[in-house]
Amino acid sequence: GRPCFLPEILVTMASLLQQLSQAAQVLSAPSGSVSTDLLREASAMVMEIKTRPDGWQPALTILQSDPSLDSNVQFLVATVLEEVLKKPAQAAALSTEQRLAVHGELYNIMVPRRASRQMPKYVCTKLAKVVVDVGKLTFPSEHPGYMADIYTLCQITAQAMPPDAFGAAPGA
Repeated sequence: GRPCFLPEILVTMASLLQQLSQAAQVLSAPSGSVSTDLLREASAMVMEIKTRPDGWQPALTILQSDPSLDSNVQFLVATVLEEVLKKPAQAAALSTEQRLAVHGELYNIMVPRRASRQMPKYVCTKLAKVVVDVGKLTFPSEHPGYMADIYTLCQITAQAMPPDAFGAAPGA
């Protein structure tokens, strides 16, 4: 059926998660397979989530939930994370535990998925930027191992993909 986008006042974290997931699926659908109105609604929902201080939570949950997510969905969700957490005030508003959780979860998502070729380089690069943005606030006081993690992420991001992976050329 058609996704139902709710007014912000009715949005709980569970419904926000469902709406972001549905919007990502709609926006990554093949061209012409979704109505213009539905594309507009999905785009508006993603934009609204990007403006929410808690918008990072459903995005991170979606990435955690399914290692075989479509690469376009992965990228859209990574973009939501980046947009929400690149704002210094919003990243700084996270508790120490939340900042460390974002860093740790993204690291734990990227390393195995990149190594097993389940994540394209461009998604990994986008998520590595989020780790850097959040990590700037945690290093060295909250996360002394931050630089070692960044080094590992740089190594895995630089790995070339096989030519047929994700329909891209080597190194994509």
